[in-house]
Amino acid sequence: MYTAGVEPGSTCVVFGAGMVGLGAVAGCRLQGADRVICVDLSQQRLELARGQGATDAWLADEHTVERVLEQTGGFGADYTFEATGLVAVMREAVEAARMGWGVCTVAGVAGKGETLNVIPRFLITGRRVAGSSFGGVKGREGVPQLVDRWLAGDIDVDPFVSHTLTLDEVNKGFELMEAQDGIRSVLALA
Repeated sequence: MYTAGVEPGSTCVVFGAGMVGLGAVAGCRLQGADRVICVDLSQQRLELARGQGATDAWLADEHTVERVLEQTGGFGADYTFEATGLVAVMREAVEAARMGWGVCTVAGVAGKGETLNVIPRFLITGRRVAGSSFGGVKGREGVPQLVDRWLAGDIDVDPFVSHTLTLDEVNKGFELMEAQDGIRSVLALA
């Protein structure tokens, strides 16, 4: 919502349906995108993406970029979002962005020292690449606005909570995170 500036009526592709990707899907919906395609390796996470507003949910494979191009008349999506942290997927997100004005927002955190190799032709033909941390939200202004939208029912955060744990189970929370089991674990202190 804040970094990419998704416009109403646009086509968006979100690579990754973890917490960051689901947030991107919800943001695209809230900005009025006509089509929001979410791509992931997990069918369960793709179902969560549908709940956040994805109009299409695709299992990722080596033909994802070609499929995006096919579905957009050969041009690419107006906005793409990378939320995996994998540099190969970052490159796919750049390649799937629309020629002429497509914006690729990279939000996943790559490994230390990894580089993103992009063919210059993809940039010369009008695609832009932007980085985003925390969705570009400015904490003092943006967080209260997001809370208001949650209170108004515009944003559904309940599906993001996969596990509720006690403080004594904090190590289990780290184990769940390492195993990529769920989206977010919450500690209940009372």
